[in-house]
Amino acid sequence: MRNALNWSRLLLLLCCCLVPAHPAMAKETAPSGNREAEIEAPETDASRESFTEWEAGDLFAESIAMLWRTSTRRNIKRTDHDLNPSQSLFHFTEKEYLTAIDLEWTPILTDRSNFRTRGVLLHRRLDDKEATEGFLLEGYLQWRNSLQNLVLNIGKVRLAWGGGYAWNPTQVLIMLPRASEDEEIKAEEGLEMLQVELAGHNITLTAILARLDDKKTDSRTEIPWQTAARLSFNQEPWEFAAVYHQATGYAAKYGISYTGLVTDALELHGEWSRTGTRDRNRILRLTDGTPMGPLYLPARYTYTDDNRKKDYDQILIGGQATFSRNMNIIVELYRTTHGYDTHEWELAGRGIEEALREDAWANPVYPFTTSLGNPYAGFLKNTLSAIDDSQLRQNYLFLRFTSGETETLWEYEHILISNLDDQSQVHRFILHKSWVDFIQTNLEVTLFRGAGRSEFGLNPYREVYALTLDVTF
Repeated sequence: MRNALNWSRLLLLLCCCLVPAHPAMAKETAPSGNREAEIEAPETDASRESFTEWEAGDLFAESIAMLWRTSTRRNIKRTDHDLNPSQSLFHFTEKEYLTAIDLEWTPILTDRSNFRTRGVLLHRRLDDKEATEGFLLEGYLQWRNSLQNLVLNIGKVRLAWGGGYAWNPTQVLIMLPRASEDEEIKAEEGLEMLQVELAGHNITLTAILARLDDKKTDSRTEIPWQTAARLSFNQEPWEFAAVYHQATGYAAKYGISYTGLVTDALELHGEWSRTGTRDRNRILRLTDGTPMGPLYLPARYTYTDDNRKKDYDQILIGGQATFSRNMNIIVELYRTTHGYDTHEWELAGRGIEEALREDAWANPVYPFTTSLGNPYAGFLKNTLSAIDDSQLRQNYLFLRFTSGETETLWEYEHILISNLDDQSQVHRFILHKSWVDFIQTNLEVTLFRGAGRSEFGLNPYREVYALTLDVTF
């Protein structure tokens, strides 16, 4: 049913491609875990889209933008991966081919109302498997009063709270389980909500009522909703904001953020948030290792909900500097106490060691192997899943350098994400080339570096090579 609904929506949108359109903005991605998580390019104050700024246009041609993308990717796997012994627990994709159409339609209905939709139709081949999918990323109606200081959005909306580029501690909404496992689709997909924004003199209040679909919610006894509010104070060139979030089954979350210009070429930003609900599972040792005659029964470790009563903080400070010829550097430091400290990471390492000991992951181990499966193999799978979902440790550095475009329309970009707890790193090198106004190619190389049981050292891929062609209409 979901696929049928998505296809019907996408077919409606694709019909609009028959008329001319404005160029769409190309996206940029940065590595995270063993997939590619999208990070948008830095925006200037002039390019940030507010709820009350819409491009003038009629119902069709002037309100459509389309991006056609085709890409090929080659993933170089690790052959000695501790989470995939004998390469038998998981199959990791080596070759990827993608063709996608990204279509935006933002018709102006009246002088007070607009409608915005964004959909993606893609065909993907992963090794020998092929699939075609359609996704509605955004689809909402916006209404404004005659004074333009009251805005109402209802539908599927994508928010961008906070000033961070790699991380956003004040992006407090809990996203729904996604229709696609593609990280780029996840990063761009909105959330069904009712959003009200009221603007006064230098002050803006935003209130949100949104869907919640999460394992912490018991639909039989609890109403699956989440609410959020943001109060911002704007005194050019600075903005200060406070956020609050409450969801069924979760502790309240609150935070503050700031962003502003010190000079025309130097921007600073920061965010902090706190909650009583941890965003990941706790690692525990369930049993000790036990000799059983000539055999040894390995110790057993597991991941479980962390129900301890304590506060968890996320802190980000950063800035960006722009130099001549649009050379740009972004630096961010990020700390999260949700992440695993040294003791917990040592528990994870011991759990991996015990699972590999005497091939416990592969053999029935009495009395622990049940109809639910082998718990040692389960621990390895859960560890890889945790690596895939988020940053695992507590302290990180993000660095992004762009050279600025040359006279021949070449541009070089380097992205670094460094785990400051175990010194593992992700490097991404990108060479952009604009051939004409609407055609661009990107050549990308991503390297995952670190000791064998560091966070990025446990990534199943050692290197990733990609070539992308973007055409905008």
